[in-house]
Amino acid sequence: MRQHHKRQTIAFVLVSAAVGLLVLPSIVTATTVTDDEMATARHWVEARFDEVGEPAKSVPPFSFTYGGRSSAELLPSWKQTRRIRKLDDRRSEHTLAWADPESGLVVRCVAIVCHDFPTVEWTLYFKNTSSTDTPILQDIQPLDVTWQRGGDCE
Repeated sequence: MRQHHKRQTIAFVLVSAAVGLLVLPSIVTATTVTDDEMATARHWVEARFDEVGEPAKSVPPFSFTYGGRSSAELLPSWKQTRRIRKLDDRRSEHTLAWADPESGLVVRCVAIVCHDFPTVEWTLYFKNTSSTDTPILQDIQPLDVTWQRGGDCE
C-alpha cells in the first residue's frame, strides 16, 4: 500500500556559504576582510536575492528538477514574492518564494546576509499547498553555483 503525503514541507539547509574565497592561516587570531571581498559578496547577493521587481534577472543559488523540467526553466513563469527584513545592524533576512499556479508547489528560500563579513546562509523549503500529489521533485541542489577566482590565488 502506497502512502500519500499531501501536505509536506521539505527543508534543505545550507549553512555559511562563504561568498568569495577566504584563505585562513592555520592559526587564526583575526580575519581582515578586504573591500574587494565585500564588494564581490554584495554583487553576488544582489544577483540572487535583491533583484526586487526583476525576477527574470535573478539567478537563485539552488536548482532542482520538477516534473522532468529544470527549475531554471520553471521559476521565471511562477508567481514570485520577495521580502527583505533588517534583523539588526549586521544582518538582513531575504525571503524569496515561487508558487507553481498549476500544482500548488511553493519553493521558499530564506537567506541571512551578513553586512560586515562576506557570508550568506540560506534554507530552502518545498511545500505542497495543494490537496493532491505534486509531480516528482528531484535532483535538488541547495547550492548550485559557479565560483571564479583570480589567477594570483594559491
